[in-house]
Amino acid sequence: MNLREIPVHQRADAEVLAALLGLIPVRDDEHYTLLPRREVIDLVEDMRLAGEREKAFELLAALEFDDETVFREHCTRVASKNVSVKTATLFRMLQEASITGEGRSAMMCRLLRPWVQKAFDEMKEQLPDEREEIVSYSLERWGEVKRPEADERDLLDVESKEHPIPVMRFRYKSNELPEDLRKYSRYFLKNLFRLNNIYGGNEFHYPPEMIERYWEFVSPNQGTFELEIIPTTRAMTLRLFEVSRSFGLEKTENPDYYGIVEFLAREARKQCIKGCKIRLTGRQSQDDEILGEMMAIEADLPEGRAPYGPGCIMHELTPEGLELFRLHLRRLSGIRAEVLFPLSEHVDARRDDLAVLGFDLYFDEESGRFRLDNAEASGRSMHEVVLTVGGKLLDLARQVYHDPPRFPHPNIEELDAEVHRLIQEAEEEGLGEETAKEIVAKITILDYYEGLANYSYAISEHLVEYLEGQQTITFSIPRVLLALLNRVLEEKTPDELVLSGLGGLKDT
Repeated sequence: MNLREIPVHQRADAEVLAALLGLIPVRDDEHYTLLPRREVIDLVEDMRLAGEREKAFELLAALEFDDETVFREHCTRVASKNVSVKTATLFRMLQEASITGEGRSAMMCRLLRPWVQKAFDEMKEQLPDEREEIVSYSLERWGEVKRPEADERDLLDVESKEHPIPVMRFRYKSNELPEDLRKYSRYFLKNLFRLNNIYGGNEFHYPPEMIERYWEFVSPNQGTFELEIIPTTRAMTLRLFEVSRSFGLEKTENPDYYGIVEFLAREARKQCIKGCKIRLTGRQSQDDEILGEMMAIEADLPEGRAPYGPGCIMHELTPEGLELFRLHLRRLSGIRAEVLFPLSEHVDARRDDLAVLGFDLYFDEESGRFRLDNAEASGRSMHEVVLTVGGKLLDLARQVYHDPPRFPHPNIEELDAEVHRLIQEAEEEGLGEETAKEIVAKITILDYYEGLANYSYAISEHLVEYLEGQQTITFSIPRVLLALLNRVLEEKTPDELVLSGLGGLKDT
């Protein structure tokens, strides 16, 4: 271990070690070299004789280094250190932390202290007695195992009354969400919504073009990626999207305003799309009265009951009823809406239960890889991961579907060929209304499975990237010991140091 050459970007380390050893830190282009004062004086003379006046002045400035002052400044300071370890290493750390009850800093002290002690042992014979005693005292105190303080738990722990449960969390900020996750989450859920718009074979609750036109405006704020891993229970959950969106619309003469409000009001009235709930209120108090009148059109309401109350039956609007519905709609000054999708039938218990996928997760010591359910989470096994994620998404979609036992599971190649056959026949013989509906319904199913495949792959890529990636651990360490730890880290990786303390590697 080289204690005499310190990288130039670690100036504080160079000064601390120089102060400990009673040496002078002399800088060149890449390093600080720690030299005895006599040797630096000789170098000054050599530079003077060689005509290197600028270098001679730099060395003279270095001689002003006051090791006593520097040591006093740093011997009581505590620094914050960041190290990057593999996700698997952090996973194994937190498994052990759940048993020992250690906080982040206490655990890092215990795992790294033997290595810092080893570095100190190599240099302590060169130290004055007083400084050796101070460093030894810092090592003893730093290595004391203690219960985690509240500020050490932050995002790595979930509090419980009896015992803190270590948790790993990761989420993309909204403005940092990768484009593939944003794009394919919306496409997947849009096509799930379109599937639920089909009923009775090839009939549609709403014209398909209405959903195509307005989905992007009314859909919830979909597209998130929030991971939570509990190493103790070997469980991982992934939150995929938000299930709600709230917004307001003020009346304009733009045709799209009327189209959007009609779509929202009709769905709020009849609730045709399973897994979707729309709540509407008026922009002003008189608008609420108008909305109440709209909802009561062609509805069976028990005496004294408002729409949506027990016993209320909302019938399909006849052409006359729809015309009256639209007349009332034009009287509105605007609306406020909350759109929720997808929701399970048990909304009151947990309204976002269909936004979360759950997996079993454990680290396979033999392969050195995580396993996600039964799939190896690695680039070489991406196909297995995609199938695992796709199966979870398919289960989610089946729960949202209006008729789960009859959720479409077609042979995609055969269905695609059937669509092409129908389109070709329509081109040759003319496109009838029933054929057009059949084509659109079949294309909707194809679009859903395309969205499922793309979204599964995007999720899988980012899951594997996280599980095979690096995580940052921040901990506290006395400043004098940090200088020694950094020397150790020049020869060994943080993973090697941590795993040796966990029993994952032998000390080499």
